[in-house]
Amino acid sequence: MKIELGCGLTKKDGYVEVDLIPEADVQQDMYEYLNSIDDNCVDAIRAIDSLEDITKEEFLKVMKEILGVCKNGAILEIRVPYHTQSVNIGNPFHKTYFNEHTFRFFCR
Repeated sequence: MKIELGCGLTKKDGYVEVDLIPEADVQQDMYEYLNSIDDNCVDAIRAIDSLEDITKEEFLKVMKEILGVCKNGAILEIRVPYHTQSVNIGNPFHKTYFNEHTFRFFCR
């Protein structure tokens, strides 16, 4: 199983697309969807330009679910805007900011 969180209108073949928009395969909140599937069953997750649009609290919940549903050795592809880029600071839809240290808190 492969999942793309917050796919928007850009779809990746072979992935279950999860977003709040009607065009998504699964029209659902990313946390709710991840929480509804079994642990250790996902081979790959993509979150391209979507995690910045949720609050820090939601981000922490989503990351916990991502780490739970992924199989050992799963591929996790995340792209988020860098916190100091002025266009990202000014974007009223961005609720969480990231830098090079953010994801090390989820690794061993």
